[in-house]
Amino acid sequence: MLHGRCLFLTLLAQLVRLPDSLDNLTRLVSLRASRNKLAALPRALANMRLVELNFADNLIEEVPEFFTTSRLRTTLRTLLLHSNHIAEVCVRTCQCSKQLVFTTMLHVHRCPRTFAR
Repeated sequence: MLHGRCLFLTLLAQLVRLPDSLDNLTRLVSLRASRNKLAALPRALANMRLVELNFADNLIEEVPEFFTTSRLRTTLRTLLLHSNHIAEVCVRTCQCSKQLVFTTMLHVHRCPRTFAR
């Protein structure tokens, strides 16, 4: 459901992937897709000016490096990823958001030099 500049995809259809039309929502600032069956975060997010992302309660296993190298690095304020299958995360990812929520213990490691800008 699109409401203003927020898109709510929470528990709608047990999504396994986000719609391709996500790229067209250029004014979107908040995307909430918790309680689905998403296994990965789509690359399309890298080109958006999102302030809030909620992907809690999914099947996500890793946080892609584009969180530290794309536009999201400067716009993202809240990133909710609790109740996923994420085992470790780069320290730069932790720094890209004002509020980053994981509820399980993670191994936080240094980023590879290739994208530790």
